[in-house]
Amino acid sequence: MGSRRPKLSQASSLAAFRKWLTANGATVMAPTSRFEVVRFRGAAGVSIIYRNENARPHKMTGEAQAAWNAFVEGRALDLSPPPPAYIGDAERRVVATSDADLIACAGRRPITVAFLMERDELPMREATARLFGLERRGLLTRSGGRGSGPLLWACPSSFLPDEPAHA
Repeated sequence: MGSRRPKLSQASSLAAFRKWLTANGATVMAPTSRFEVVRFRGAAGVSIIYRNENARPHKMTGEAQAAWNAFVEGRALDLSPPPPAYIGDAERRVVATSDADLIACAGRRPITVAFLMERDELPMREATARLFGLERRGLLTRSGGRGSGPLLWACPSSFLPDEPAHA
C-alpha cells in the first residue's frame, strides 16, 4: 500500500481489501444487489459495505467498519467465524442428559428441537430423533390444538417443579 491511503471508491483498493478479508479468516461472498460493494461473513456474521446511487460508499454493516479500519492501518483482525453450536465429533460431544434430568431442566417450558440442540449440544437430526423418541415412549404429548403446537412434557407430577404454569 505504501504511502497512498486505500479508498473504497478505488477498484484496486477493494480487490486488496477482499484478499485481506480472506487472509484474516472471513469468507468473501458475492454481492446480492448493485448497491453492495463488498459482502463477507466473519466472526459477527454477514457484513456489507453499501454504495449509494452516486456509486460512493455509503454505509457499513456488521463488522465492516472495523475490518476496513484494520485494513487501512495495516493491522490483522481475526474474522474467523465462531465454532459450530455443537461438537461434530461424537466422542468429544457432551453426553445427552437422562430423560429425568431433561424434564427437570425444562420444567414447564415447551420442549423443542432447538431446546434439545442447545441443552445437549446435539445436531438437528439427532435432536429431532430424540424429541420424537420421547414422544413415542409417552414422555411427551403434543399440545396447542390440531397437532401444531410445541411438544410439552407429559410426565408424573413428581418430575415437575412446584411452580404454576404460565399462560
